[in-house]
Amino acid sequence: MAGKVNRAYEADEQISIELQKPDAGVLTEAGKTHAAELKELHPTVSSPKPETRAAWGWMIVAASLYLYTFTESAYGYGVFFVPFEDYFGSSNAETAWLVSAQFGTMCIVGPLASVCVNRFGCRASVMFGSAFTAVSTFCSTFSPNIAVLILFQVLNGFGHGFVHIAAVVSVGHYIERRRGLAAGIVSSGGGIAAFVFPPFFNFLLTQYGWKGAFWIQSGVVLNGLVCENGVKNVDVNETDAEKRQDNNVESFCDSLRKYFDLSVLRSPVFLAYWFSVALTSVGVLVPSSFLPPLANDLDIDSTSAAFLVSIIGIANIASRIASGFLADLSCCDPLVINGAALVIGGLATSLVPFLETYPLLAAYSAVFGSCVGTFTTLRTPILIELLGLVKFTNSFGVLMVAHALGVYAGPSLAGLISDLTSDYSLAFQVTGAIIGLSGVICFPLCCHIRRSPTSTVEEIQVE
Repeated sequence: MAGKVNRAYEADEQISIELQKPDAGVLTEAGKTHAAELKELHPTVSSPKPETRAAWGWMIVAASLYLYTFTESAYGYGVFFVPFEDYFGSSNAETAWLVSAQFGTMCIVGPLASVCVNRFGCRASVMFGSAFTAVSTFCSTFSPNIAVLILFQVLNGFGHGFVHIAAVVSVGHYIERRRGLAAGIVSSGGGIAAFVFPPFFNFLLTQYGWKGAFWIQSGVVLNGLVCENGVKNVDVNETDAEKRQDNNVESFCDSLRKYFDLSVLRSPVFLAYWFSVALTSVGVLVPSSFLPPLANDLDIDSTSAAFLVSIIGIANIASRIASGFLADLSCCDPLVINGAALVIGGLATSLVPFLETYPLLAAYSAVFGSCVGTFTTLRTPILIELLGLVKFTNSFGVLMVAHALGVYAGPSLAGLISDLTSDYSLAFQVTGAIIGLSGVICFPLCCHIRRSPTSTVEEIQVE
């Protein structure tokens, strides 16, 4: 009887979902059949009350926020730079790869994770990613050299990619009325990670050493197995024949290709923005990685140095909300806001070598965090403005490749420069110039949009 009730509840929930769709003006014959079966199986079972569904929706948001936050834990790895260099005898360039490897791999694996989420569900992806990352983090403490530790960070990024995508997709598919707010709350996990993890890791480092800190981190990651109960699987309506067809490798590869629609590369406008995103991504992780060791060189204690990254995180959260609000105003152009933020962030980064006091470094952290938060938030509206809504999903997969390449190159390039010069000054100046250039590229794109505005409504009707 319990099995019948569960099936009845699922059928009723599907009917309620279908009725909420814009094109569902009347109940279909299939829906009537399901409703009849529901009444026959268990007359007392009814669809979830709106307030119950809303409450569970915010539980999903809370679980997804936690999952999203711990996938961004590499924001706190700057506090490990000096201990790693002392333990392994590694250079700045080699040590910087720890951050690049995790973030870059997480971006690269995104399309594959998206297909797996559609194929196996959000919960299975979270369970796999959490368990995989926890084991990888624990085993990384037995690395004999920095190269093996970097390899483990690649594996961590692979696992994080599955959790990251599942957290975002679950909210997007379950939350309806306040989807924008829910997505904004979940994406703020990046800022929360930058705020929480640097002091948290610094505390663990002083109490237990870097190995003990990683062991505890692996336990924190395992909490994802608990949070998987709070995520929602994607509803996929398929016939039995289609499900059987999806079991073959060719169908899986076809689904993966959809996330890499290379036809968008024929658009000069998209190529320009792709290049801008790649350049921005080169500098996104440099301050959070190198500000703590730079502050230590200025005789600033490790706790205060780690808090500089936390300031970046606080400003990041605030700017995501503010820039999202501005982007919705008809009088504001997302490309202009994005370009101005990147130019300001690049200029501020170039001036870091002249900031020799803690208050000045804290002010810089706030400015840079605001600029990065703006860049992250505006990628979606900018892509839709450039290519239209129809091309958004496929073009975003290609854009994430640009983000991954920049993340792979940025910290290691800054580390190489600091090794050659035995100083962090030139590394910040070069990074600032690259970020500023990425902002300048955005301004000509505004002129193109004004000359040939994109009509997403027309494109959808043509499709």
